[in-house]
Order: sequence, then C-alpha cells, then structure tokens
Amino acid sequence: MQNWMAFFFLGELEHQCGLFERAKLGLTHALARNSAGECWLFLDTLVLAAGNISKILWPARSKSKQRGRDLRDMLGVSDDSVLCSRDLRDHLEHFDERLERHATENCTVVDSNIGDLTMVSVGNALFLRNYDPRKEEVTFLNETYQLAPLVSAVCQLRSSIASAQSKLQGR
Repeated sequence: MQNWMAFFFLGELEHQCGLFERAKLGLTHALARNSAGECWLFLDTLVLAAGNISKILWPARSKSKQRGRDLRDMLGVSDDSVLCSRDLRDHLEHFDERLERHATENCTVVDSNIGDLTMVSVGNALFLRNYDPRKEEVTFLNETYQLAPLVSAVCQLRSSIASAQSKLQGR
C-alpha cells in the first residue's frame, strides 16, 4: 500500500476510534445522570464507529481486500479480532428488517432499558435494546454482546495507529 493511502486510512481509523472513545465517555456521563435517552445516543454512536472500523479493516469489496490486509498487518490486528465482527452494528444498520422479523411474535417488548435483563420480569420478553452497565453488555433483539473486549480492542488499535503513523513519517 502506498504511504499516502496508508495515511488516509490511518487518519480515518483514528477518527472512528476517537468517535468511539468519546461515545464511551459520553455513555459514562449519561449513566451518571440517569439519562437513558443519552445512553442510547452514545451506544448507537459507539456501535456505528466500531462498525466503520471493521469495514475499513475488513472491506466487503474484493478489490479492497488487499488494502484491509495491509492495514491489519501494519497495525498488528489479527483476523480473529473482536473488531472484525459487524453483528452488533448490523442490528442498528438493519434495524427495520430485524423489527419486521419479530413484529408477528406474541411477546412483551422492552425497549431502551438500562440495567440487568433479569430486572424485567415479564414472560416472553423481546428486548429491543438493553444495556447492562454493570456487565458492560448491550442487547439488541435478545442478542447480547460484551462491550469490554470491544473497548479494549479500540484502545489498542488507537495506540497502534499512532505507532504506524510515526513509522510512516520516519520518526
């Protein structure tokens, strides 16, 4: 990969990591204020930034796959990294399709909940959105994802980006 292209994509990865980290900080502050609406704003931003990182490092188009491999090699990101998965992002990106799939179910819908899933005691519950800050788990449509490994991977990636940028600049 040419240096100018590497700088371009490293800059975008840095931007997405920054969005992710600001969203994580915003989430922490929103939780302290007990603002569920803000929590979901920051969780959505966090998930979308992680999805954009994934798309840069694992591009879908075949002609871009080598660029993704080059960036992963440059940054020391393994193919089994938690950053690879877009499952969580896909819940947001294709939320309408997911809702349509569940619309005919006879269930109690729980949306934008903050807390342990077990604190809601209704039979046959469909959790559209739930965030458990104690466990750092986010649930979309009854599928639960751990945020801590994602947070750790983004922090490590940001450090790797800074190192790669310095090497490219000959420092």
